[in-house]
Amino acid sequence: MSKQFTTTMGSHSSPAYIAPEVLKNKASTTKVDMWALGIILYQLVSSSNLPFESENFFGLIEAIKENDPPPVQPSLSKFIKEAIKALLDKNPENRPDASTLLNKDEMKIHIEKVISLVSSSSDRVGL
Repeated sequence: MSKQFTTTMGSHSSPAYIAPEVLKNKASTTKVDMWALGIILYQLVSSSNLPFESENFFGLIEAIKENDPPPVQPSLSKFIKEAIKALLDKNPENRPDASTLLNKDEMKIHIEKVISLVSSSSDRVGL
């Protein structure tokens, strides 16, 4: 199989976003969503690359459960690098919840920038 397998499985969700605790049949919480957010954030900063890939399903599952993600670009902000690392922590107890992440000063700054960009774009198109 090609690596495309890791990014899509038709209309079903991709196993590439499944948290390790789910794959190990352990109890899961909302921290599985934070894991998926970490995968998405990793993709956004690495030109759509996934942190865990394999040529087959079982290899992908093993990679998610056992491997560390490749490092992101060193030029990224310390906040983004730390956020990705925390969100992709194999131990869900170490992952931040949404409230913790959203209340970080650096995140508030990024959110304000996005709101400003969206507002200025809306003004230009008359929304």
